[in-house]
Amino acid sequence: MLENILVVLRFHYGKKGSVNPIISQTMGRVAVINHAYQGPMPQAQTFWLCRVDRQHNKGNDSGCFIVTPLKPVLESDILRLIPGMYDVQPDGNTVICNPKVPEHYWIAPFSVKKFFLKKENATVLYQSVVVPVKMPYDPPLGG
Repeated sequence: MLENILVVLRFHYGKKGSVNPIISQTMGRVAVINHAYQGPMPQAQTFWLCRVDRQHNKGNDSGCFIVTPLKPVLESDILRLIPGMYDVQPDGNTVICNPKVPEHYWIAPFSVKKFFLKKENATVLYQSVVVPVKMPYDPPLGG
């Protein structure tokens, strides 16, 4: 269900010698860049608008997201969600936070993930908190 949604991710370098050295844990689960991606590589600590191409699961809904970076996003353009600013849609061990105010770049801070854990009185309930971007995106010509 999460395939082809747009999200904002913050990237950093993975382990030395990794096949895919640029990763993100913004959604609470590792996201790696699709090997088919041919554009500029995100630099460490930068935010990018990304498309979720697929989920790679390894039993019990764990694993990672495979994403394609679309364009960089300035941190000053990103808003952080707080409880009450979004509607919740569970999807397995992932909770999707749909912002009530579209047309902005949103991310869920760690406090939002902790909120779900505390609310359900669970130690491990949601492996991921995904905030879809609800705004138009025009891909660059030729891309």
